[in-house]
Amino acid sequence: MGAGHRRKGYAAETAGRRITVDGAAFREAVRTGPVRGVRGQDGDSSGVSVLRVGGDGTLTLCEDGEEEPDDIGVNREFLLDLLAAGAQERLSLELGAPMAPLAIRRPDDDGAFSLLMPVRLED
Repeated sequence: MGAGHRRKGYAAETAGRRITVDGAAFREAVRTGPVRGVRGQDGDSSGVSVLRVGGDGTLTLCEDGEEEPDDIGVNREFLLDLLAAGAQERLSLELGAPMAPLAIRRPDDDGAFSLLMPVRLED
């Protein structure tokens, strides 16, 4: 993975697959980071950000073709919308299996959250 595309500075802590990130830094990393084009069942193409949680709890945005089986693909524009709506200094991301929803929570209110359905990465 190219050093310019690893975004490590915003991962703070993990508990299983719950990761707390700096909201602004993560939003900027998604906005400027790598995007993969994926064609949906309807034939439309959308930009997808591919997320990976490393063994050290670091959240990484992956380049096209660097996916691993546990990586999660999400629609980049939808993710940016959710991150903007959260507009918190810190956000918690809950990542499960590659086809499980991504939950975005505010650490100050665990009852308030947004869900984002993943995008299948298989070609």
